[in-house]
Amino acid sequence: MELNPRNTSTLAFMGVLISHGGEWDRGVEIAIVVGAGNVYRGVTGAAAGMDRASGDYMGMLATLLNALPLQDALEKLGVHVRVQSAITVAEVAAIMRVSKMTVYRMVHAGELPAIRVGRSFRVPEDEVHAYLRTSFVDTA
Repeated sequence: MELNPRNTSTLAFMGVLISHGGEWDRGVEIAIVVGAGNVYRGVTGAAAGMDRASGDYMGMLATLLNALPLQDALEKLGVHVRVQSAITVAEVAAIMRVSKMTVYRMVHAGELPAIRVGRSFRVPEDEVHAYLRTSFVDTA
């Protein structure tokens, strides 16, 4: 779906109906996953000779360009919204320098919050960094 002001407002209203409307109101939190393939793709930059990581970071910024109008529309409807950057288990493993299996164990044990997307998980990036900050042990 192309994100423009009309579509964004419609999507926000649908989110409110699902999370707050009548029989649906069961204390369920809704996550709306926003991408940015309509704005920029990291592989496009990589194919043109750009460093892949730089291209991916540009894609993450483009995702924010799509997420922030949706946040604004939802907040105008009275919904508390938190925009987060969520990363894959493989990306978490690379940042933490552990195996993917270790990350899955942490998610299942509740040590690391994650959002289930279909059959996979996405972990809020700020949660990974918070975990690393709190688990750091000063050996000096």
